[in-house]
Amino acid sequence: MNKLYKDDYYVLILAGGSGTRLYPRSRRDKPKQFQILFNDKTLIEQTYGRITKFIKLRNIYISTNKKYKKIINKLLPSIPLENYICEPIKKNTAAAIALSTAIIYKKNPNAIIASVHSDHVVQNENNYIQV
Repeated sequence: MNKLYKDDYYVLILAGGSGTRLYPRSRRDKPKQFQILFNDKTLIEQTYGRITKFIKLRNIYISTNKKYKKIINKLLPSIPLENYICEPIKKNTAAAIALSTAIIYKKNPNAIIASVHSDHVVQNENNYIQV
């Protein structure tokens, strides 16, 4: 059995979507993960902030579509461009996770991958990080 190291831990931030679930505030060009709702940061920036407390930057991946890549890069400029996984065709969450998992697996067959949504609100960050 292989030992797992922190280098084997990855986080995939799911940041696609169509911007229809928080209408009228959320729109196709600016879905809810790009909205500032509860403090001075967008939901995706809050997600990224939580993740960077326990995952190496090089092991954070973004699953999105091509039209959101530029806005995400503006919000999260420290994410390496090679860590963006853009869906060739929109096929929803399961397909995005499957594609991303296959790409990360090619880089590290021992990868343990957590997928997190870019638009979730976490009130108890310490519990979240511990889990």
